[in-house]
Amino acid sequence: MNLSDTIGILIEKHRAFGICKNLEPIEGITNCVGTCHSKTYFDKETWTQSSDCNCCQPKEYRDSMIELTCENGEKISKQVILPISCSCDSCASIK
Repeated sequence: MNLSDTIGILIEKHRAFGICKNLEPIEGITNCVGTCHSKTYFDKETWTQSSDCNCCQPKEYRDSMIELTCENGEKISKQVILPISCSCDSCASIK
């Protein structure tokens, strides 16, 4: 993800401070995008359709503290979990 696209991506409505969002770019946000080998086939042993499904999904994560600036000028910090790498894994393992 381009750094400039991360500005304002995190928005929270705070009860006392109003709308809060990140005004600085967030380093290292990864979008998991890609093609993974998947197939559906006729299983001659069970006489049914079977699927081997693989999806591009996060493999590793990191915790990051992000500063949000609110409408009234207050600053709050929020912890977010960001994907840092991706892989093709079984679709059944998607969390």
